Amino acid sequence: MSNNRPLVEVAWFAALCDDDYEFLGVPDEDLQSSWSHCGEIVRRAEINGFDNVLLPSGYSLGIDATTFAAGIATQTKQIRLLLALRLGELVVPQLARQVATLQQISNSRLVINAIS
Repeated sequence: MSNNRPLVEVAWFAALCDDDYEFLGVPDEDLQSSWSHCGEIVRRAEINGFDNVLLPSGYSLGIDATTFAAGIATQTKQIRLLLALRLGELVVPQLARQVATLQQISNSRLVINAIS
């Protein structure tokens, strides 16, 4: 069976839930979750050839992953957006519509990471 996909995919992490700077011992406000910081992570990951980027969902403060995915999809062309969704927190019919819309915005680059 022929498959054009690479044998290995390489992904990166967008710090939508804040970076783990507190464990490094030096809090850095520039690493806090923000549109500009996380957007730069995704844009650089694409420039550097990463296949996809994880857009995490967390309980802490930070950026909403679904809204971020919609925005960053318009600023990227190739990198796939691996959107983590906590399914127990979402209304399924609304989620289906959001995912369908994101697929249109991203030109079918959305991948779902279902968190149960």
